[in-house]
Amino acid sequence: MDTHRSTSQWWIQLSALLAYMLIYVVLTVAATGVDISVNFDDKAVVHSYKIMQGIGMILLFAVPAVLFAVIWTKDKLSFIGIDKLASYGVTLVASIGMILALPLINYLATLCLLYTSDAADDVRCGV
Repeated sequence: MDTHRSTSQWWIQLSALLAYMLIYVVLTVAATGVDISVNFDDKAVVHSYKIMQGIGMILLFAVPAVLFAVIWTKDKLSFIGIDKLASYGVTLVASIGMILALPLINYLATLCLLYTSDAADDVRCGV
């Protein structure tokens, strides 16, 4: 059973998908150049940053997958893989992997602080 659409203008669809990702990257890079003084002691500011980061992750990962499924496939839900549940083994392995990745991420963030900022004087590693 063929689940992909046949189209004669595939390059237009591919260009639209790549343009979306390019625009996202350009806007992200442009936003990093803005020098803004932010008070991270304010809980409302931190909460709004968490919401913006969540929206950014959806725009970066979910929207391109859905666009690809809508543009190129006939059976959209099965292409994305949300029409059936994962097995318990896969769910268990993925959960353990996510839990074990958290300390590694924190360690890498500490290393980044040590080597790239003035915060290295404030961090005491093993002392």
